[in-house]
Amino acid sequence: MNDNYMTQADQLLAYLKKTPDISFCAIFDEPDSPLFTIYKQRANNTRRYLCTSTQFTSVVAAQEGVLDDDALHDIDPSGELDNYVERTHQAFKLKGSTKMLIGVAWTDNKSRKLFARFSEIMVADVTKGTNNSKRPLFLSLGKTSNQNTFTALWAFLPQQARWAFQWVWTQCIPQLLPKEGLRRMKLTITDGDQKEYGPFVDAIPTFYPFCQHRLCHWHLLYRGDLRKIQIGKCGHKATILFRVVV
Repeated sequence: MNDNYMTQADQLLAYLKKTPDISFCAIFDEPDSPLFTIYKQRANNTRRYLCTSTQFTSVVAAQEGVLDDDALHDIDPSGELDNYVERTHQAFKLKGSTKMLIGVAWTDNKSRKLFARFSEIMVADVTKGTNNSKRPLFLSLGKTSNQNTFTALWAFLPQQARWAFQWVWTQCIPQLLPKEGLRRMKLTITDGDQKEYGPFVDAIPTFYPFCQHRLCHWHLLYRGDLRKIQIGKCGHKATILFRVVV
């Protein structure tokens, strides 16, 4: 086995850590970490302890911590995260000591500055199939006064489950993006997936006190027609809709 082999997760984390203007937040299952003395003695009726790593541009080394029972319950009261980790270990036949990247969110200084100035209206969406790992990629986007689109935050999610979006809305965005930008937010638009927007709506009073939520008109009305364009069953009508909404 090649000791120098790096997985895609290793490569991404190495890039995030060595790039000076990037801030990131990651969550791991890392049983061999020194932080996991409690994890190895975990009883069947308790939650698994997960490692977090957060690095800001002003900090040289990443800050590490543990998501204990209370923190996990806030993110994932139903235990979906525990089930996901267990299923992944079984599916890939991972050893108990194998470190696994569960999710990672990041931003850079340029994006932070743009968000601080132009965060009044933001759009959040998830795209799939755009990366080799086929992971859901969460994007938070806005527009400048010149109508130029910018991405404020990127996040690779393990799955499109409620707990994953809860982690992004309540842990990643509040930590990584400027507080003045969070206070300027007036409207956030998402698609109709309640697993995505539900945690945001719940987080509004605590993290986004001046913001409202609305569903995306395009996703609700036109997405089905646009899918028909791709398979050639809707003709000119869908083409016209496509031009209008874009």
